[in-house]
Amino acid sequence: MPGSFKISSHQLMILILLYSVGTVILHTPSPLASFAKQDAWLAALFGTGIALIFVWFYIRVGNLYPDLALDQINEKVFGKLVGKMINLTFFSGLFPLPPRLLIMWGISLKLFGCRILHL
Repeated sequence: MPGSFKISSHQLMILILLYSVGTVILHTPSPLASFAKQDAWLAALFGTGIALIFVWFYIRVGNLYPDLALDQINEKVFGKLVGKMINLTFFSGLFPLPPRLLIMWGISLKLFGCRILHL
């Protein structure tokens, strides 16, 4: 396919790690802090650890099938029908995330930026 590219397992690990840490920082503090109180940092650390386990799993599966994309791996491992259902669920779940993260990032920037710049 012209214009296609591949990323290495190390690049994938960095992308998932940054995404996971950014989501933990922007998305979970309020509900997590209200439930865990002063131990919220432990829960965030635990969640990051679980995300790193998933990163390890993704890298292992990617190394087993280095020439296939994620959707192709799902279809090969789970079969054509179940693989397509997993792909549909996975990729449809990704669409609402970037706008939500952008909104949360904007709110955080507005709150903390105003305090830093004294606006």
